[in-house]
Amino acid sequence: MIRVVHIRIRLFLIAVCGLCCLVSAEDSRSKTGIQFLGEIQSVDAAHRTAMVKHVEIPGYAAEGTSEYSIDDESVLKKLRPGDDIRATVYPGDRSLHHVRIVYHRRAKQKST
Repeated sequence: MIRVVHIRIRLFLIAVCGLCCLVSAEDSRSKTGIQFLGEIQSVDAAHRTAMVKHVEIPGYAAEGTSEYSIDDESVLKKLRPGDDIRATVYPGDRSLHHVRIVYHRRAKQKST
């Protein structure tokens, strides 16, 4: 009787460990970043967002213009309409992470 209980406990522990490994593997897959390329259309510093025109991002979004949260406030302050950016996105997350300005457009100077 005691031996049967020990076997059931072992089987239960094996099942729990297997479930934990499965959840951990799923979590690590969902944390895989996807490269994002786009052009800043507008910036809303108050809401820490930017409207970005982007190419198709397989596994994330079709080509279009969408609003995204920016994870780094120091980068947000540097963004200007027309800037080309590169960032990392994650499935199910509408934030841009590790944003880098690839090409910073200068403001047009007024001629007199």
